Amino acid sequence: VCHCCLVQIDGRHKRRACQTQVRPGMQVQTEVNRIVAAQEVL
Repeated sequence: VCHCCLVQIDGRHKRRACQTQVRPGMQVQTEVNRIVAAQEVL
């Protein structure tokens, strides 16, 4: 499993978007500093 799809979901960091079921009202952020840094390391 790669970590290219790491996102922040509902305030929780380092969640894999590819393994997360979408729900109404879910807040997904991709441009969070912690997430971008984690993607660059991998």
